[in-house]
Amino acid sequence: AAPAGGGGGGARADGVCRYEVVWDAAEVAELCLGVLPVVADGEGGAAFVASLQLSCRCVMVDWADAAAAAATHGALAIAGGGADLDGAEALLWRCLSLLVEVGGAAPSGAEAHFSRGGAAAAEARATGGPVQVFALLADTPRYAPLRGLLRVARKELPRLSIRSVALQGAPPPLGRGLLAAGAPRGGR
Repeated sequence: AAPAGGGGGGARADGVCRYEVVWDAAEVAELCLGVLPVVADGEGGAAFVASLQLSCRCVMVDWADAAAAAATHGALAIAGGGADLDGAEALLWRCLSLLVEVGGAAPSGAEAHFSRGGAAAAEARATGGPVQVFALLADTPRYAPLRGLLRVARKELPRLSIRSVALQGAPPPLGRGLLAAGAPRGGR
């Protein structure tokens, strides 16, 4: 954030400091995933994930099976499109438990990654890389605490590579440049 008005320190004559937050668009490289296991918040989760038009193959998994699926595929998505605040605390606890389980079980060496598929998994095998965790969340107050948890988890669980995407309005064809299926472009 930079002081509004370009002045030093942002102080105005009335003593109030104001800051302007500016977001710059940035190019995002495609992440090639073979299979993306997805856990969903709520009963409309499968429809919400389908509406995202992700270009990788998504497989809906139960919360109880999510850690094993993340270990197998090297990736996991947490999807939520709800707006109702009821049950937000339970969702936060469920996500915290899942992140700790996946982060604690995530391999730290390349030898543990041999069962994964896809280009990202091949790279993880070669480098001993972290488990990729994607949070695909509607931009509603229901997911505000979860976004805070994800920011903390990025620091506390270094074996996870966590990306959070806020979806506003009708979901765009998000996967068309973010999560691509198969091998990287330009050959195998």
